[in-house]
Amino acid sequence: MTQERTARLYPLADLARAVGVPHETLKRAAQRGTLVAEKIGTMWVATREAVLTWKREARHVAGAPTKAEARQRKRGSGGGRGGHDA
Repeated sequence: MTQERTARLYPLADLARAVGVPHETLKRAAQRGTLVAEKIGTMWVATREAVLTWKREARHVAGAPTKAEARQRKRGSGGGRGGHDA
């Protein structure tokens, strides 16, 4: 934890521009706890390494399913008919 405390913290807006991710995406990840970040006053901050680690996670890789798509896959592709094939 000492290393985290000595690492430089940057506003998420700056980190978002630096790594090419929408600011709102980083903010939501921080709010959900999937991105290691802190809220100082009204501003979310994180280390560059935390954002790069978060970005490597499969959840935000282009083409990864959204939550809605994942739920639909879990239910099956039965088109609302119980998911059973005839």
